[in-house]
This record gives sequence, C-alpha cells and structure tokens, in this order.
Amino acid sequence: MAGHGSVSFVVRNLRTDQEHELEFSGVLHVPSLQENILSVAVMDQKGLQLTTGNKKIIIRHDGEFIASAHLSPNKLQYTLSYTDAKNDA
Repeated sequence: MAGHGSVSFVVRNLRTDQEHELEFSGVLHVPSLQENILSVAVMDQKGLQLTTGNKKIIIRHDGEFIASAHLSPNKLQYTLSYTDAKNDA
C-alpha cells in the first residue's frame, strides 16, 4: 500500500442525463493492483442499493439507477458498465 485518501467520481444516469457524484473516503492506493476494487460494504454505508442476480449487480441511489456491473468470463470479478445502463435498469 502506497497511501490512502478519498476518491470522488461522477456517474451519469443515461436515462435522465442526471449526474451523481460519489465519494469514497478511506480509499487505499495499491499500485501493484491492476484492477480497482470497490467494497460492497462501503457502498452500502454510502447509501447505495445493490441488487444481485442473473450474473450482474445493479447499483442504485435513492432508488434511481446509477450503474451496473457484469460478471466477467472468469467468474471471479464484476466489470462496471455504463454503456448498458438503459438495458439494465
């Protein structure tokens, strides 16, 4: 681990074109990792609702669709997707 801090990013709802800023605090910076890792527990603490099933995760905030994540072919991780948002909500 090289450090820790906060990360914020903006996601856009493709249906309403509305933007949401999400901030995660206590984020660890680990340069040796090739992928970003998001904690389900932290997302829950931030007020996001996650629904799992059918090889995907739907992420909502206050009931509004934010993003989806699809199970990767190796079945070990999910890949966050914004392009399929209209079909996933």
